[in-house]
Amino acid sequence: MKISSPLYLAVFALFSSIGAASAYAEQTPRLNRDTINVRVVKVTDADTYKVQYRTYRIFPIRLRMPIPTDTVDTFDRNVRRAKKQAARLGISLDSVRVLAVQATAFTDSVLKANKYQVKIIHYPDQNVPAKDVSFNRLLRGVVVDGKHLGTLLRERGFTVESRLNTGK
Repeated sequence: MKISSPLYLAVFALFSSIGAASAYAEQTPRLNRDTINVRVVKVTDADTYKVQYRTYRIFPIRLRMPIPTDTVDTFDRNVRRAKKQAARLGISLDSVRVLAVQATAFTDSVLKANKYQVKIIHYPDQNVPAKDVSFNRLLRGVVVDGKHLGTLLRERGFTVESRLNTGK
């Protein structure tokens, strides 16, 4: 049989792709199964970040709480969302936008100060997807110094929920 025969080339391509796939699987981060340490590259806003795992590509993360029905809705600078938040809380649009800037600055300072000690956690739930498809972000918990970032944001009044519960 000639080495350049179509059957030989097909078998060679199949085994080569299997080897390449397993090598790729060994190199890709285990973001869907583990609690892992990551490096924060960018803070987009108070609940959205870009992180890097080892030397791999950068992953966008959307903050999520451990309980699926428990959400973290931080204040938004986007006018359309900020108007809805202002109406829901009975405060001015300017107040919401100021809170959004403060929440982002707080998150940036916490995450950047702990740049290499940030952990992201995947909470495997059957009812909640692991990815926010509309914005192509991974939904993950973020822990800094042993405390969940969502809890830190709530304690400081940077979430809509914290303002609704306290009436501030």
